Amino acid sequence: MAMPSTSTSGGANIARYGAANGSRSRIQLVMDYSAALATAQPGLRIARLICLAYGVTIDDLRSHRRTSPLPDARQAISYWCRRRTGLSYAQIAKLVGVKDHTTIIHGVRQHPYNRLKQRRYLRPLTSFRV
Repeated sequence: MAMPSTSTSGGANIARYGAANGSRSRIQLVMDYSAALATAQPGLRIARLICLAYGVTIDDLRSHRRTSPLPDARQAISYWCRRRTGLSYAQIAKLVGVKDHTTIIHGVRQHPYNRLKQRRYLRPLTSFRV
């Protein structure tokens, strides 16, 4: 089974994935592609959920821009990936598109304080399902 790529648009990736893995319905291809992508990058599902909540895309997240809400989304992804997965700081940095793992360390430490300033409190880990 071919592993998916995350460098281009989702439709093109799904089409390539389908061509490499036989002809199936589009729904089945999307489900298989999502499952393969989730196993290829454990933090990607968390990143997608947080991007959806912040209204940004994965491509926006990996850009070098620092306009709001991108830094907050990166810090949230850093925090939750570190808490919920076994990813190292360097792996999380690669996921969100930053150069240095120390940025991720800062984001993991800073995210709870940002949430308090916004008067939005972090839920217990048992209520956050990935």
